[in-house]
Amino acid sequence: MIDRLKKYLADNNLFLVEDKILLAVSGGIDSMVMTDLFIKCGYKVGIAHCNFSLRGEESDKDELLVKQLAKRHKQPFYSIRFDTKQYAKKQSISIQMAARELRYGWFRELCVEHSYKYIATAHNLDDKIETFFLNLTRGTGIKGLSGMPPKNDNIIHPILFVSRKEIEEYAVANKVAYREDATNATTYYARNRIRHNIIPELCAINPSFYSTMEGNMQRIMLAEQLAQQTLAVLIHKACKQEGGLFIIDIDSLKDYQPLSLFLFELLYPFGFTASTITDIENALTEQTGKRFFSTTHQLVKDRERLLISPIPQQNDKEYKIEKSTKFIETPINMVFETMPRSFIESFEAAKNIAYIDADKICYPFILRKWHVGDSFVPFGMKGKKKLSDFFIDSKLSLVEKRRQWVLLSNNEIVWVVGQRVDNRYRIDEQTKTILKIEYNKGYTE
Repeated sequence: MIDRLKKYLADNNLFLVEDKILLAVSGGIDSMVMTDLFIKCGYKVGIAHCNFSLRGEESDKDELLVKQLAKRHKQPFYSIRFDTKQYAKKQSISIQMAARELRYGWFRELCVEHSYKYIATAHNLDDKIETFFLNLTRGTGIKGLSGMPPKNDNIIHPILFVSRKEIEEYAVANKVAYREDATNATTYYARNRIRHNIIPELCAINPSFYSTMEGNMQRIMLAEQLAQQTLAVLIHKACKQEGGLFIIDIDSLKDYQPLSLFLFELLYPFGFTASTITDIENALTEQTGKRFFSTTHQLVKDRERLLISPIPQQNDKEYKIEKSTKFIETPINMVFETMPRSFIESFEAAKNIAYIDADKICYPFILRKWHVGDSFVPFGMKGKKKLSDFFIDSKLSLVEKRRQWVLLSNNEIVWVVGQRVDNRYRIDEQTKTILKIEYNKGYTE
């Protein structure tokens, strides 16, 4: 087993011998065997244990076992207790998701504080196969069928090459103590149903099921790498990013076939489901303005483009800006500079910069999102124009409209931020003092 471990680590370039590795150890058989292997190999490790306070006395016994292991082998030991149920309730997420967020957040803190290069988890070949079937039943792209990667950023899975049966045999032969989580034997969770009901049946059909699946996932991983190379060419040709917008050119997208596959690989990372992506494909030739949502993003069909942006939280707040203010960072980044008219010989023609007659301003400024019914006098015009009509003329997308801020003085719009100054506040021959406002554009709500 040690020889196989060393070969797997080398083949996948998981870490260097001198790197410090933080082992995530629950007290279960997988992580206790992984720890035993790492210690016997002489790697530089620390042992981290999370007590999620979910199983009462049983959780405390898990913690004690791991602590005793670290003490016996004179390895650094770190432990923490979480109120996982409370965190899950507060964040409105599942217990499993809460435990994941809590443990990985803490592991990364330990890495920074104690100079660990990687976090090692004890996922094994069974976990990899179970994940394949979980993803298959939920719907996924090619990547989801290639199983867990050996390395993901600073998280490594060093025992993916070994099955749970082999781990059990190693634990018996090497007298590795461990604790059994009773929930592993239940079929309440989908993963456990796959583990106890489906995989045994597949093994009965094919006695070499594990090695067959390992080979399948390896080939799928290589196919996924090939697909990613082609996808990178497509992204370079058809996609661009502006601030918080991811923009896809529909005409360029149509050059790639099968279109449905490329569209899926482009949109799945933004959380769109397979059925929604099919609806998006059908809408490519339909009217502009159609919108689609994932749990995290929205997509707008805007003429010959698809515009993807994070779903904004509604921001109805008004922000006061006093005369003495030099810059703000919330809700957007703006810099204010007052100067005599004689300081400026020519004006920069940039949408993100406004030059205003400072003597016409009544403080404080009010910064807010635009409202339906808002109007202003666009620079160079005499009459008022509704912002909604101005946006149509400027060909702003629905996403851009939703993100639009306005700066007001005495309830009048001074600047449609990043778009147009109000003509009533323009610089003219009588202007003595200029207020220069610069908007540093990035993604804003």
